[in-house]
Amino acid sequence: MGRANSIALVVKILLKNLAGLLVGFILAVLSVWILELAAGWALTHQKQNIPQEDLRMSRGFRFPDSDLGYRPLPNQHHAVWKQIDGKTIYQAVYTMDPFGRRVTPTQKRERRNQFLLFFGGSTTLGEGVQNKETLPFWAGTLAEKHTPYNYGFSGYGPQQMLAILESGRLKQEIQEKKGIAIYSFIDGHVNRAIGDMHVFNAWAGNAPFYVLEDGQVVRKGSFLSGRPWLSKIYRFLGQRNLVRYFKINHPIRIHGEHIRLTAKMFEKAQDMLQEQFPGSDFYVLFWPGWTEFKDRLQKELDELGVPYWDYSELLDREAPDMMIEGDGIRLRKPTRR
Repeated sequence: MGRANSIALVVKILLKNLAGLLVGFILAVLSVWILELAAGWALTHQKQNIPQEDLRMSRGFRFPDSDLGYRPLPNQHHAVWKQIDGKTIYQAVYTMDPFGRRVTPTQKRERRNQFLLFFGGSTTLGEGVQNKETLPFWAGTLAEKHTPYNYGFSGYGPQQMLAILESGRLKQEIQEKKGIAIYSFIDGHVNRAIGDMHVFNAWAGNAPFYVLEDGQVVRKGSFLSGRPWLSKIYRFLGQRNLVRYFKINHPIRIHGEHIRLTAKMFEKAQDMLQEQFPGSDFYVLFWPGWTEFKDRLQKELDELGVPYWDYSELLDREAPDMMIEGDGIRLRKPTRR
């Protein structure tokens, strides 16, 4: 009888605790739901009080690509137009050649016997400027013995550069046998290299996914295919008002392993370039005004023997006319025409 009473007492305690846990769980869910509604209201109110971007681009400007994630359609004149609150910020035409590179007009091509390759994101592509106003164009104008090629594109990171090198396509696309390759680096390219939650949800779900295995850079498909469960979590969290309102990202901070991966990607790019084009040189160019990860990344590059040019202190990107007005605002989805 005493044993039966003991069992009954244990069951009673468990049921009481379970009931308490259930009530606590329901209250927690209800609290999160209320906070989610409040964050949604705050986001709507916030949207009405900050500048609104309208970005329009030609159809095919961002075309799905199984290797790079996306790319511009080749042999096209892509018109891009940006407004903020009805004010035109820029109107430009990006001309793409048969290989999907932005056309870089050059003179006296017959005198140029080496290449000048440019990799990177929108700064390399030349967002908002015409074909004769990009960095590759001006570099080609000054470097009269080099033919410039622009492989940069909006949102690209080190992983697209590696994917291009790994594809072997450069030997078919470039006439010259050797030259110089330059990657234009800004701080956000570390976030692109690791595919953090903001980058993944915004545009890079199908971008190439690289990891370090035994100290070597190895591709694991795309961010979406190579880490499916994390991708599902990112997509779920990215749709939550609380996450969007407080701008919560994952990982919360950039750690040493993220910097190391980025540096190793540059090292592999250097090795592949020299293997495919013996006698060629590879450099990382630290873009003016971006210094958050500079010291840590440069230390890694020094250890790996990857040369770089540091122009990070050349200009203050917060100064007037040093940045495209409203850069980074993405409250309205780009439209295509």
